[in-house]
Amino acid sequence: MRRFLSLTQLPRLATFLSMGQLPELMTVAEVAKALRLTDETIHRWAREGRLEFVDVLGVKRFHRAYIEAIVRGDVPTPERVA
Repeated sequence: MRRFLSLTQLPRLATFLSMGQLPELMTVAEVAKALRLTDETIHRWAREGRLEFVDVLGVKRFHRAYIEAIVRGDVPTPERVA
């Protein structure tokens, strides 16, 4: 699932959330390391909709809790996502 955060939303978001409340986001490289995959595979799976990510000013970021759930097996593995 792709979500976009536009520049116009940033100030509004900051007024509602303090830095302590913002979700911890992971980079492509961090996700690749956690899942023992290549950066290219992470980019491809995100593009194909196999991994949920947030688009932050054109850069893919992944919620740490979501990636940790995949590692624990609480989320269907990316191969099984339709």
